[in-house]
Amino acid sequence: MKKTKTLILLILSVSLVTGVMLMGGCVGKEVDKENEAPPQETPAEIETPSREATQIIEDITPQEAFALTQQNQGNPDFVIIDVRTPEEFSEGYIEGAINIDFYSEAFPDELDILDKNKTYLIYCLIGGRSGSALDIMEELNFREAYNVSGGIIQWEAEGLPTIQQTTTQTIKDITAQEAFALFQQNQNNPDFIIIDLDSPESFAKEHIEDAINIAYYSETFEDELKKLDKNKTYIVYCRCPGR
Repeated sequence: MKKTKTLILLILSVSLVTGVMLMGGCVGKEVDKENEAPPQETPAEIETPSREATQIIEDITPQEAFALTQQNQGNPDFVIIDVRTPEEFSEGYIEGAINIDFYSEAFPDELDILDKNKTYLIYCLIGGRSGSALDIMEELNFREAYNVSGGIIQWEAEGLPTIQQTTTQTIKDITAQEAFALFQQNQNNPDFIIIDLDSPESFAKEHIEDAINIAYYSETFEDELKKLDKNKTYIVYCRCPGR
């Protein structure tokens, strides 16, 4: 009986000690949790609003355009573009303008290579082509460009100045003696060109000294003529005067 009581007391003692140890562990964990530093929150990234450069793409009157040209005389960052054909441009243009033909296949590319941070004044005959050019420039992100409403027609109607080209054109028949005299006067002159219109076979057999051959009956004859510098002087001949 005594052994049984002793065993029961021993079991109770062990249980009590175990319980105290377990409680101590739990309390320790709770204390550790209370002493832990709270997790630091990562601050959200501050978004900086993008600042887009101001783009000015507008139609303006001829008077406003003229005032703009006066304000920017001698300014290398101000460019006037005439988008008409070279033939139209040669008949008269706004002083200082450069010619970029709207109908050229390379027109968008020619615009794209321009400095987009400069200021541009665009015009054509009545404003249609230059208006379309302005739309292209807007898409290409030009900073500042203006279209002359009414084109050069309205510009001139309001009495504003243009530059008129006065190139003298000389197209005539001359004698063999006159042609020979020209040859002598222009020896070693790079701006004097002699063109033989005969076939390559005839040219190979005989031709005037220093002549170049552009065969009249070639399918590319007109295209080859268009490539020539129109400001040079030309003597043209063939075996048959009709060509």
